[in-house]
Amino acid sequence: MTEIKLHPKPYLLASAAELLVHRSRLRLAMRLGGPVDETLPLETLEHRLAGPEGRAWARLVELFGLSEPEADLLALALAVAAEPSLGPLVAQAQEAEGRLLPTEPLIKLMHGHPARPIWKPTSPLSMWRLVTPVRMAPGEPHGYEADRQLVDWMFGNLSLDAELVLALDACPAHRAPSEWPVVETAERLDHALRQAAELRLVVEARPGAGRRSFAAAVAQKLGREALVADASVIPQSDWAEAFMLAQRFALFADAALILSLIHI
Repeated sequence: MTEIKLHPKPYLLASAAELLVHRSRLRLAMRLGGPVDETLPLETLEHRLAGPEGRAWARLVELFGLSEPEADLLALALAVAAEPSLGPLVAQAQEAEGRLLPTEPLIKLMHGHPARPIWKPTSPLSMWRLVTPVRMAPGEPHGYEADRQLVDWMFGNLSLDAELVLALDACPAHRAPSEWPVVETAERLDHALRQAAELRLVVEARPGAGRRSFAAAVAQKLGREALVADASVIPQSDWAEAFMLAQRFALFADAALILSLIHI
């Protein structure tokens, strides 16, 4: 997998993936009737996940607005993807040999969530492709498989999805001409962002005028590095999915995404 160097933020100090694996192993053991004193190590792991080591996980949950049931489903799916040896424990906890992926009934039993569905087509889990439903045997509940890219992020590696390797690249900001309204634009965007507004900056100019450079300069003023998504290298039929993945990556990396429809 290709990596883009984006000067990782402090939330990548340690591996949240290992903490999720250890916590899931303990929760599964307790579900299977493990010793009561395992609650103490579990509390320790919860505390560590709430601290600097777990910032990558906390950021994922916050950025995509996951509810508690959605976060619990994703956490176990990520743990199984990061450590496949958890699969047999998952199957044992579900009393179904070969059912190695977590299901909604298991999550609800482990955490006491209500009967209403957790995964829905309109939920962040689906819309941001955080987990994918996997059909088991007829009549059985779906298993849920975490996106492998998220596992990589939980290990502290800001790597790209395969679909974005040719389309996404870092765009360093160069010294902008004095006549460009970089400062004014950045101030207006910053004000709107502080008001929690949803906005998009559209830069119009003739080819070769520096639209991409202008956008990168504005991003720099806002304290973000710029990523350029080049639509010309992705088939039109795949663009919607690729653009979603590019937005997902930019959100997690705290970068500004520049959509380039025409080479500048």
